Amino acid sequence: LVSLSLLADALQSPATAVAPAASPAEPQPSAAIPPVAVRDPLLVKLEEGGILGIFLEEATEVLERCDTLLNTWRDRLADQKLVKNLQREIHTFKGGARMAGLDALGDLSHAMESLLEQIAANRLQATVAAVQALEEGCDRLTLWVEQLHSGRMPETGDALARFEQKA
Repeated sequence: LVSLSLLADALQSPATAVAPAASPAEPQPSAAIPPVAVRDPLLVKLEEGGILGIFLEEATEVLERCDTLLNTWRDRLADQKLVKNLQREIHTFKGGARMAGLDALGDLSHAMESLLEQIAANRLQATVAAVQALEEGCDRLTLWVEQLHSGRMPETGDALARFEQKA
């Protein structure tokens, strides 16, 4: 507020009156401070070459590979190589999301990665239910990435809690 007050005083001070007077046909400039545009916190600006833009490019590809791996794993639950490849893809997604400041996407992908770590270490058995939970998690991540592509910040709600209940 102090800055705005100083700016308003500067605009009204005699020092700013040195500029040539406008002709009567031209409107006089207002001494009022122009309104500040309020940015919608749900809108996302994608800058070419920015971290978010790079993440979104990579995220789409990673999630497509995850979808393929999950479809294959459903039919070959004992295949640990598929589990490790899926874990690596989710880990890549998580790192990119966190670097881009997308905490909810990073948190959900971390929970998914943790489930895969448990299965890879044989602490949990690979089941169709685990595959379904991971598919739903990937579907949610895909939806959020699509929303980000369209310039909207996703509303993540309780997706993490729902995933953890199913996993």
